[in-house]
Amino acid sequence: RSITTLVHTDTTMGDADGKAADTRKGMKDSGVFVRTPVRFTHEISTNNNSVVLREFDGANDCDGAVLVEGFPTNSLSSILVAGYLREALKLPLIGVISSPQFPPRCLIEDGRPVHPVRIFGNSAVVVVLSEFKLPNAELTDCVTKMLFFFAKRHKLTMIVTVEGVPMDDNGGGGGGGGAAAADDDAKKQPPLLFVSTSAAFSARMLKDKHEPLDNSLISGVSGAIMCEGPLEEIDVSCLITPHNAKVPDANCAVVAVRALKAALDIDIDVGPLEAKAKALQASVQKLLATEAKEARPSTSMYL
Repeated sequence: RSITTLVHTDTTMGDADGKAADTRKGMKDSGVFVRTPVRFTHEISTNNNSVVLREFDGANDCDGAVLVEGFPTNSLSSILVAGYLREALKLPLIGVISSPQFPPRCLIEDGRPVHPVRIFGNSAVVVVLSEFKLPNAELTDCVTKMLFFFAKRHKLTMIVTVEGVPMDDNGGGGGGGGAAAADDDAKKQPPLLFVSTSAAFSARMLKDKHEPLDNSLISGVSGAIMCEGPLEEIDVSCLITPHNAKVPDANCAVVAVRALKAALDIDIDVGPLEAKAKALQASVQKLLATEAKEARPSTSMYL
């Protein structure tokens, strides 16, 4: 049974004079960082696992937004989509999720050490980004409960997950070679599959010619969220993006971001992501062609 501990933190860790951002900017080149003020803390525990949510300044600005979850799965879809939303919308860091059971890692961003599971957001979109897969089912359950806690605390309107489903070369992924193949793949990209508790979201997805998911199995954090969704007072949706089983297909992220832009009315420019997707796809195709010519193992591109 879960044990929940709630702690309100009114004091700050570090500068509390409102000049932390200016100080951080001025000290960036010196390698010195300013500690982040923690405004709110919440812990969820089970017998063997626990996760802690820490919110920073700006977390309350996300009330009423949509949350997009970006935990790694069997494809790059969730990371590409969540990462691009964060970058394109210039979402500020508003919190982190930590756990003694997480792999011991520290990310350095703009000269600041941060947790590998970060929360970025504004009044329209909240993105949760993770640098690793959760190691066990019990920890996945704790993280899922924390995401729902955060969503209800800030009255978020929906939690959206993105998953990738592998397809063969003929089903829509990188098939040929070079930039021309990337352009062809973008044109013949099959529609997304989706499942949602929101009638409005589903109606817009159907209008855009995407297809509802009838029978399948969704695992990981996405599966846990979709399983709990009908029991919670918040809508949940999952986008299933087809991708090539052998190649990390970036075009699927373009299709997913386009779909989210339309279904959730997000003001975002997809153009830069399309350019990045074409560049990445062309680079991957070139690597595959080189490896095939030299008869090297296809997995060497990931080393």
